[in-house]
Amino acid sequence: MEDGRNLFPAPQPNNVPTAAPPKTKTVQEIQAEKAAHISPFKATLTTASMYTGGIGTLLGLGLSAPNAAFTQMVTTFGLAGIVGYHTVWGVTPALHSPLMSVTNAISGWWRRGGVGL
Repeated sequence: MEDGRNLFPAPQPNNVPTAAPPKTKTVQEIQAEKAAHISPFKATLTTASMYTGGIGTLLGLGLSAPNAAFTQMVTTFGLAGIVGYHTVWGVTPALHSPLMSVTNAISGWWRRGGVGL
């Protein structure tokens, strides 16, 4: 409203800042970005290699373990660690705090069960 008149839509202000012109990238910058980019194949291969190494370690531990109960407990501990890792890191940041309170409570019960054993 101005002097009792309806000004709809409102007039644009005179001091609107203009955007800076886009900066062009050099060939070296583009090549550096391509070199820094990790391909999905390489990321999947790295994850698969880590899991293969972990399973190989568990197999070696199972072959050299003193008894079957030891192997079973180490396997359970390792699987719990993997599941916990994927549970915590696969959550959006907005849900991270409530999830952490739940996983901390579950971890407390795991510790209590371990002490009870």
